[in-house]
Amino acid sequence: MAKYDGNTDVYTIPGEGGMPRRLTWHPASDYVRGFKPDGEAVLFVPPREDFSNRYLQLFTIPLSGGFPTRLVIPNAHQAVYSPNGKKMAYTPISPSFQQ
Repeated sequence: MAKYDGNTDVYTIPGEGGMPRRLTWHPASDYVRGFKPDGEAVLFVPPREDFSNRYLQLFTIPLSGGFPTRLVIPNAHQAVYSPNGKKMAYTPISPSFQQ
């Protein structure tokens, strides 16, 4: 996650260095939470589809680029996949007094 051009979006940067590559373009802020266990996609949370901007939903976006996919979990602040990718542990709302 980085903030270039005035917005917080999901970026990748090559390990050996180089130019960042932007993966998300939505005007809401996108916060990275990790990667899918296969390493093919980034897990992130934006307040995209919640009209109140109170809740965050889980999305993934392929490292190769493309459109984000929303997960079926209604809302989540933090999340992590199990090692085999079949389960997920998550917190539905943000901790008090933190962002």
